[in-house]
Amino acid sequence: MMEPLHHPHEPTSNAIRDGIAHYEPRSLRTYTPTQAVLARSAGVFHWTPEGRRLYDFTSGVLVANLGHNPQSWMRRFMQHMKWSEFNIPGDYSPALPLTAYNAATPVEIEAARRLVALLQSRRGGQRLQQVLWAASGSEAVQKALWAALARDRTRDMIVATRFGFHGKKGLAGAVSGCETDRERARARADHAQGRADRAQERADLAQEAADRAQDEADEAQDRADEAQDLADEAQDLLDEARELAGE
Repeated sequence: MMEPLHHPHEPTSNAIRDGIAHYEPRSLRTYTPTQAVLARSAGVFHWTPEGRRLYDFTSGVLVANLGHNPQSWMRRFMQHMKWSEFNIPGDYSPALPLTAYNAATPVEIEAARRLVALLQSRRGGQRLQQVLWAASGSEAVQKALWAALARDRTRDMIVATRFGFHGKKGLAGAVSGCETDRERARARADHAQGRADRAQERADLAQEAADRAQDEADEAQDRADEAQDLADEAQDLLDEARELAGE
């Protein structure tokens, strides 16, 4: 379990961050030093549970072109759904954000808490500890494959059902279809080439280490030879001195 982030003067937000650390794995969101908690949003603004107003500079990433909770769009949507009209002053409704890029919302943590509690109350459910949310089936498959590959990095083979469809995103697409598909053959060739390249890189590193060791051994031998030459010169001088002293 990761250590939760805490910020001063944010008691409610800190409690929700505790929930993030407890109910969700570290890999669910990109780490940010703020880990903002968003209670409601309207237009280009977010508000934290403590009432602090924040500008939303991430809406372009998640394409909230109209801002959060635009009433004109909501009215049209409700008309199409044949729902009752609502009357809230202003152009935007202060409600849950439409997007929460790398942030958290109270409803998300409450949903995770309830799901964990529900499953843990059932037979065998105690094995469930955290919830990894996914926005689509292919994203869920990809995250499951990530988790499996990270669990044992020495096992890089994935068993898949021939002609099965698991999604079009990343690894989910990689385990869809058949091994005879043209793009699959190319992927296998690329994978084999990648493994060969990594093996060659390791061999090159080992050779470089061996070369450095040989160079160091050669340098040590040269220093030993120099020391021996100096010793021989000193012995010659000593012998000459003894001869002169004898005369």
